[in-house]
Amino acid sequence: MAIPDINPASANQWPDASIGELITMCSQPVLIGLGIVPAPGQDTTEVDLPLARHFIDLLALLNDKTEGQLEDTDRLEIDQALHELRMAFVQVQDAQRQTQTQTQTQTETETETETETETETETETETETETETERTANPSVEDAPTTPDVESDTTVDTQPDGTSQAINPQTDASDTADTSAKDD
Repeated sequence: MAIPDINPASANQWPDASIGELITMCSQPVLIGLGIVPAPGQDTTEVDLPLARHFIDLLALLNDKTEGQLEDTDRLEIDQALHELRMAFVQVQDAQRQTQTQTQTQTETETETETETETETETETETETETETERTANPSVEDAPTTPDVESDTTVDTQPDGTSQAINPQTDASDTADTSAKDD
C-alpha cells in the first residue's frame, strides 16, 4: 500500500525509492567509518572500522535476501558496491595495523635505547665503584708504606711469649758453633 503524498510540492525534493538509493544509504556510513568522508557536521574524518563493517554487512544482507529478485543492473550495482567497500575496508584496516606496528616498534626502540643507556650508565658506575674498591683493597706500590729491606735468608722466630725475633741463619749458625765450642 502506497503512502498518500500530503504535500505534493515536497515530493520532488527526494529521489525515487530504488535499490540504488538503498546502496547509497548503506555506503555513506561505510565511507564515514573508513575516514574517507567526514561525518555530517564535522570537518575532520575519523576511522571507525566497526561502523564501516556493520554497514557493509547490512549491504551484504540486502544482497543475500534479494538473491534472484533483482534486475541484472541492480544486482551488478550491489556487487560492485560491496566489492569496492570491502577493498577500501581492507586497505584502511591494513594502514591502521601498519601505523600501530610502527608506533609499537618505535616505542619498543625508544624503550630499548633508554634501557641500553641506563645499562651503560650502570656499567660505568659499577666499573668506577670496582676501580675505587680495588684501589682501597689493593694499594699500589706508591701508596704502600716504606719498610727497611731485610735480607732474603732472614727468618722470623716466634718466641713462646708471643714476641717475634728475626734470625739470620748464617750469623746465628756461627754463634751456635761458637757456643757449642765453648761448651766443650
